[in-house]
Amino acid sequence: MVFYLMKDSLDAPAVMTGMATSVYIGGTQNMAAVGLALQAGEQLFIEMNIGDFLFCGVYLVFLLSFGQRILLMFLPPFKGAKEEKLTDENDSHFVPFMYLPVSQKVRKIIGSIGISAICVGISVGLSFLISGERNELIIILSLTVLGLVASMNGKLRTWPGSYDTGEYLFLIFCVAIGAKIDLALLISGTPMILLYMALFAFFAITLHAFLAYFFKIDADTVLIVSSAGIFGPPFIGPIANAMKNREIVASGITLGVVNMAVGNFMGILIYELLR
Repeated sequence: MVFYLMKDSLDAPAVMTGMATSVYIGGTQNMAAVGLALQAGEQLFIEMNIGDFLFCGVYLVFLLSFGQRILLMFLPPFKGAKEEKLTDENDSHFVPFMYLPVSQKVRKIIGSIGISAICVGISVGLSFLISGERNELIIILSLTVLGLVASMNGKLRTWPGSYDTGEYLFLIFCVAIGAKIDLALLISGTPMILLYMALFAFFAITLHAFLAYFFKIDADTVLIVSSAGIFGPPFIGPIANAMKNREIVASGITLGVVNMAVGNFMGILIYELLR
């Protein structure tokens, strides 16, 4: 809907819609990956990311404050046994990565980077094999598939420090992108992009709430699913705490991870349908 409303006001509406779809299914890393695959350019990614940050920040405040009370006016309450044991972290034999000895941390981090490097190498090789050159679209899709395949291995899926290492590298990426911001271009080109992102976020959240009302889904599930799609796994815990519902954490984190896996595919699919 937003695409058709604003396609004449934007330079690359199909690309932007593909990127916006990926970020509201997965996360910022998905938008960066889809933007790279579609050759959107760093400046467009920065402008869209700013819009996402501004309006989703307001939504996050809503979720952490009175979101549950508002939705309970229209949706049924959550029903289920409130269990305390939700993750492996409650197991007495579980040792969080941050408490491992330094030597083990180093080995786990090197292992994480090594596995990732192998996946990148295979993806680049497939790109040259299929297209005869380095094709970002093939590389991104290949990396996504390889990540899904690797997740089927229990040892790789629970590799200590892999998530922490990935988050750290992603923060480095964010700093590098931020250092390249062209403020003059940002100021001149941002208003329509901000409006686009605001409308996209509004319609995505409103449509989700409407469907939940139609299918009589409980308020807590709606909020945690929305959180998993828009913010990703790191925000599930705080939002579940705000709702005083720890039982829903595990399913929210799982959904957030799945969303990040399919976000790239959905973003590129939407672009191909709209271009």
